[in-house]
Amino acid sequence: MTDTPLSDDDDDYGRVGYGKFAKISPFVMLLIMIGTVVYIAANRPEKQSLARDLIGEPAPALTLTMADGTTTSLANLQGQVVILNFWASWCEPCVREMPAFESVSRQNMADVQIIGVNLKNEPNPDAATALLTKTGVTYPIVKDSGGTTNLHGAIEDAFGSSGPYPLTIVVAPDGTVSQVFFGELNEKKIEAAIEKARAG
Repeated sequence: MTDTPLSDDDDDYGRVGYGKFAKISPFVMLLIMIGTVVYIAANRPEKQSLARDLIGEPAPALTLTMADGTTTSLANLQGQVVILNFWASWCEPCVREMPAFESVSRQNMADVQIIGVNLKNEPNPDAATALLTKTGVTYPIVKDSGGTTNLHGAIEDAFGSSGPYPLTIVVAPDGTVSQVFFGELNEKKIEAAIEKARAG
């Protein structure tokens, strides 16, 4: 019996991919793998758990240096609801929610202090300054610095988080962590978080 020689087309069935796409399919697979790793790293559910594990626990002892050079500590703010909102100019949902925080801040609630925490991972300080001007933010801003890595500052480290962003941490008047939010908030959600923190 005479073997029939395989055609070029038949050869294609033994490759990773098929036909003219055979040579590029390993690269496509590599890109998919890289995309998957990046997605998992960006969402970091274990980091969310670390921050949420603090709910009901005393907030870390932190000294905050405001943009104007003045300092305060979370301990000094006991008796108020303190909202720490972590943001950066490159974070689109952070930018979208800023007007909501500003609107709540302008209600001038004596027992509420909103503080914006500009992430250490802010490669363009001028962009951050321009954003604050554009959005008309008037609540205090703190720049996160220090820390153990080039991307995450001491404030994030203290709360055991490195994103995803936006990240908002609500501290109750008794100094314990009341709530931790990953993702964009609107005005109603912020107000509801304040009421829950007040209630203890």
